Amino acid sequence: MSHEVIAKVQTDYNGELTIAKTEDGRFLLLLYGNDEVGAINMRDPDKLYGFSEIIYRTVDFLRPTNIFMIGHGVGILSRKFFMSGYRSKVAEIDEKMVHISRNYFGFNGDNVVVGDGYEILMSEPDRSFDYILLDAFIDASVPNKFISLDFMNLVRKKLTSDGFFVVNHVGKLFAMDERTNEIKNMLKIYFPHVTIFTNVAEPDQRGNFIFIAGPQKLNKEIETQRFFQV
Repeated sequence: MSHEVIAKVQTDYNGELTIAKTEDGRFLLLLYGNDEVGAINMRDPDKLYGFSEIIYRTVDFLRPTNIFMIGHGVGILSRKFFMSGYRSKVAEIDEKMVHISRNYFGFNGDNVVVGDGYEILMSEPDRSFDYILLDAFIDASVPNKFISLDFMNLVRKKLTSDGFFVVNHVGKLFAMDERTNEIKNMLKIYFPHVTIFTNVAEPDQRGNFIFIAGPQKLNKEIETQRFFQV
């Protein structure tokens, strides 16, 4: 489907991003090159789909009291947390992304802090969050510092004993992607249970993997039409 370009924005950490509208006028998209990295349904801005929907379904299932998220993007989840009354803090390193979310994608919350998510999380009290979400990308990839033993130790330190750590990763199936395997294996070292949902069905296909690590395994009730448990 072709797109109508609305604007191009040079960001501090993700290079040039394109805001575009689908040909049918239904969706407003944020594009990194040809990859879609964010979108809203212009006819129903509150409706979630894709990886945002599966992540929010985990929140509604677990009902956390205090959420910390690294990576604001176009603000779909930040807005949903804010509008639904969840106590949340969202760290976004790229101020231009906050500008994009407010000026093009309708974000109007007050739960976003501009800064390095790693450093902001370090400054938070220990055992203060029962849901930490990593949804941060630089050049369409999770930054290496967030896939490290030091960061995993930090997450465990800031989570409550019954808390969950959720990672949104873009990649291929485990046999085809070293980073997908790396994330899965590292989470299994630090958490007793890791549940994985994906929209990737074919070996050469690239898509989202949602890793949910915590004290219990989530069941198939979380699945959506596009995302299934693996």
